[in-house]
Order: sequence, then structure tokens, then C-alpha cells
Amino acid sequence: MRNRSPYCKLYYMTTGEWKEDDNLMTLVREKKNELHSLGMFETNGIKFNPCGTDEIRLLYRKSQELPEVTIKFEKYTPLSDIPNVKVAYYGLLPFSEFKKIIVDDNDNIKPVFNDNIRDYLETQDNEVNNDMNSSLRSENLIYFSLMNNGVTVVADNITGPGENITIKTTK
Repeated sequence: MRNRSPYCKLYYMTTGEWKEDDNLMTLVREKKNELHSLGMFETNGIKFNPCGTDEIRLLYRKSQELPEVTIKFEKYTPLSDIPNVKVAYYGLLPFSEFKKIIVDDNDNIKPVFNDNIRDYLETQDNEVNNDMNSSLRSENLIYFSLMNNGVTVVADNITGPGENITIKTTK
């Protein structure tokens, strides 16, 4: 938000059916104008999202979908001979392709990050950095480059290789 004001997303949830009732819509417009007059939010950045039973069902179903994304992966090198790893690639992605992995259709960050490498912490009392340190000191150095170089995507299924690959996780 360095170069812009924040957005305001409002959600109204009901287990009934949402209808565009004139009285409710007048109230919504008034409240949006009230928020806009504060000058805190981006122009046209105040969104009202009503959700009735049908919308809630759709959101629930979407939350249960298995994560899957297809990306254009042009610059990669296969990594081979890694025990217990079926397929691994090392490569470069333009941000436009990486964004498909981490951002959903509504520009929200997807819950895809399982582990967070906290490089600002020392190895003492830090499980991630302890694991990196152990990996460096082990005989299996091949795992270090696989798991500690940039962003690592771990998936249950991958179709490819080729220019377009699909990454899918199962539950």
C-alpha cells in the first residue's frame, strides 16, 4: 500500500436468499458513501459482497477444491537421482506465472505456503533453519539444492514435462 490507499471489502452473509431489496441497497449505498467520505480507501476500492445460501455453498465448494494450477514453465532443468522424489525441476518462472501459484482469481493470496523459512532467526530454536543446517552437514547434499534455493513447490501430482505443466495437490 505504499503507492495506494487500502481497499475495503465488505461481506454480508445470510443463510437465507439474498435479494436486491431497494431498502437494503439504499442502506448499502449510504454506508459505502460514508466510508468513502473518510478518504481512507482507494477510489472505487469499497466493495460490497452479499452472500446468500447459494453463494455460501459456492464458496464452501470452492474451499474444498483441490489446489491445481497450470503454468508455462519454459526455463527448467530436470533434477534426477533423488531418492523418494519422482520428479524434480530446477528453473526460472516469470512472476506472471509464479503469481498463478500464489494468488487466486480474486487477487487474494492462496493458502499454499506450508513452511516459512525465517532467515532472520538464528539456527538455535528455529526448526526450519536447524533443518537447513543439518541438510548442509549431511551426506545427502542433493536435497539441500532441491529444498533451499528460492521457492520450492511440493505437489502430489505434476503433468509434464513440457512448456505447460499442471501442479496438483491431493488432500
